[in-house]
Formats: sequence, structure tokens, C-alpha cells
Amino acid sequence: MITLDQINDFLDSIEENIVRPKKRIRGCTFDGFHLEVHSRDNVTLIMNPALQGATVADRAVSLMKEVFADRTLIVDIPTDRFERIVRGEDEIRDEEWFWNDEE
Repeated sequence: MITLDQINDFLDSIEENIVRPKKRIRGCTFDGFHLEVHSRDNVTLIMNPALQGATVADRAVSLMKEVFADRTLIVDIPTDRFERIVRGEDEIRDEEWFWNDEE
């Protein structure tokens, strides 16, 4: 079992290690993220595309994709594995990330 403090530490580490340093995942950087839980069996981590430092044209394209294409980068994690990731016993691999519009 994991605690709320452990989950908060995990989320802080995503902010410190991925969002702030603008680490690229699938060729993109991100301004933020959130977790979604739709069942007891699965946790979804959703990344928000970065716009900081982007040109006006880049922002327009990103907005159009977000509003009309609803394109987000996602990783689905079974809850038992999510607990291992939060405890530092496992990690999310790059190849596990997918765009929500990918087959």
C-alpha cells in the first residue's frame, strides 16, 4: 500500500525531472500533467503539451490540436505497478507512452 505523501512525492518528482527541465518524451516537452483514475485497476498519467517559449504559430497549432484533435500523451499503469513506481521499485519506460489518437 502507498500513502498520499508517497504519491505527492512521485508527482513532485515528475515536475522536477520532466516538466521543469523540459525533458522530451516522444519528441515533445510538457508544461504539466495530471492523474486520472477510472477504476480500481488502472491509473492514467496524462501530460500537457508545453507552450512556454513557443512561437505564436506553435501555440496556435498546439491549441488547435488540443481543442479539436484532443491529442494528449498518455501512459496507462495497472494500480499494482503504479504502487511499485511510486515506491521507486519500477519506472515508466519511454516506449510505454502513447498519443491518445494512436491505434
